This record gives sequence, C-alpha cells and structure tokens, in this order.
Amino acid sequence: MTQLHGAIFDKRQCELGEGPFWHPQLKRLFWFDITQKKMLGRNGLVADEWRFDEMVSAAGWLSEQRLLIATESRLASFDISSQSIETIVPLEEKKPLNRSNDGATDRCGGFWVGTMGKSLEQGAGAIYRYYRGELRKLFGGITIPNAICFCPLGLHAYFCDTPEQIVYRLPIDGEGWPISEPEIFVDLRSTVLRPDGATVDGDGNLYCAFWGSGTVIKFGSDGLERERYLFTGVNTSCPVFGGEEMQSLFVTSAYEGLNECSSSDGVTFMMQTKSKGLVDKKVQLG
Repeated sequence: MTQLHGAIFDKRQCELGEGPFWHPQLKRLFWFDITQKKMLGRNGLVADEWRFDEMVSAAGWLSEQRLLIATESRLASFDISSQSIETIVPLEEKKPLNRSNDGATDRCGGFWVGTMGKSLEQGAGAIYRYYRGELRKLFGGITIPNAICFCPLGLHAYFCDTPEQIVYRLPIDGEGWPISEPEIFVDLRSTVLRPDGATVDGDGNLYCAFWGSGTVIKFGSDGLERERYLFTGVNTSCPVFGGEEMQSLFVTSAYEGLNECSSSDGVTFMMQTKSKGLVDKKVQLG
C-alpha cells in the first residue's frame, strides 16, 4: 500500500540532510546538513543550529549534554551547551578526500560509521565500529555506506552500499562484533530504488529511505515489503523513531543534485506510526 505521509517537522532546507538522531534524555531530535558543515536540532518550538569546521554526519549520545559526533576526520565528543569538541579517535585522518557518512549506535553501545569519497569515488570508503576504546574496520571497498541499523535483540546489523541496491543483514555476537559474512536481506537490483538511511522498530521491521524517490519503505524481518510511504521531498535520506512514545518517524531529506528545488526539498518530515521505535543505547567509550 502506498500512501502520502509526513507533515513538515522542520522547514529549514538542508543541502544534504542526513543522520537524524533522537536523544532519549533531552527528548530532542538532532540531524545534519553534511555539506554545509552543521548540525540542527529541534524540540517543540525550540530550533537550534551548530556549525563546524569540517563536515559532520552522524551522532550518538554520551550524556545529557555530550554527543559523539562523526566528522570528516575523527569521532569526537561534542558538548551541546559549551560547543567544545574533543577528539575521541581519528577516523581516516590520512584520507583527506574522504568524509564520514551514515552512522548509528548498536544495542551494546558500539558506534558504527561509514566513510566515503567526497566526490563519490568508487570503493573509496569503509564501515567501522567503535566500542570501548577500539576502532575496528569491518568492511572496505564501500562507495556510499548507508542503512546502518540493528535488530531489536542485537543479533543482526544492517547496512548497504547504495549503488549496489542491496541491503545486507550481518550476524553479530553478544559484544556487537560480526561473526560471519553479510547476507542479502533486500535485493533491489531489478528496480530503480537506491537505498539510503534506515532504522528498525521494536518488532524488527526495517524502514529504509530511498534517495530520488520521496519514499520510505517498511520491510518485515523476512525482508518482504509491508508498506510504502511517500513524502513531498524528492531526496528522502534517512528515517529515525523518536517522540515521547517513540512512535514518531522523522525523515530527513536533501536538495542536493536537484535542478529544481521546491519548498519541501531538504526539509525534515514527521509521521505518526502505530509502531514503536527503540531508544538508542549510550555509546560506550571504555
């Protein structure tokens, strides 16, 4: 079933809106405009914006006022109030033509982040996991890493390399590390759909945004399509659950690459669901 969904949650237009993250303590949504080097936030009528010296793309929470931020060259601790930033660990600091992209926190408190070439160089990126002081490279040869999310019980991770048009499911152990090779979860190669960011609800359904189609598709834990939601922004980029009851689905979008930009392109949407999302774990630094 295809339905038009999603009122505009925040009308600020992002060139490359990505990485929405719901802070469970602040009850506030954060997201990024990667190419414009800024993070945005909103809680009710209160809208915020933070600017950085380099591109930023994804976040997890460390405390009420501190976030883990993925930047071009590092994972860093960022204080929301003072705006102070401190390096946790370098991230491809010897690859200045790369930047971070999609990222999320797993059920153990490990933070996964993908990297990619700033000019979309084929196979230039990778996917990493940071957990208790260790940054480990999990996969290389990635062009556009996306759809990083985790099943409710923490038994599997999901990810994709957008140009491949395949969403993979990866078995992981009790500490969140991969224990076997990824398997195909959703194969979209017979379609024009390009998977971007994704999230999972408490029942194990995966919600994936599709770049260039204004669409979010809900897949069951069996990989089969359940529902399809349409938005007025063309480049839907990433969904995440949030809100008081974790039943609001927020969806970022972008106007990057569009010849004609409407007032809905690049905004952040919100739709109410009957499903309930999962609260993010605190990132474990050590």
